[in-house]
Amino acid sequence: MIRKAKAVWRGSGEPAELRIEAAVSLDQEGSGFGTTRSARTLRGQVPYLADAAFAEVAKEGELNCPLSKVLMH
Repeated sequence: MIRKAKAVWRGSGEPAELRIEAAVSLDQEGSGFGTTRSARTLRGQVPYLADAAFAEVAKEGELNCPLSKVLMH
């Protein structure tokens, strides 16, 4: 079973839009279900931030995000 979700964040200050898409696979494990796979995609439009800087911030967020840590293990 694969479930997908989308979220849009619009922060305060300078106009920017971040769109996060996540797909999580839930499979039966014993008598219950468990997350067996996950994939997240981040797309952003931040006019005042260079592409390389955006990629660096996104990578840092992935490494330090509590949800990412849970889904990666």
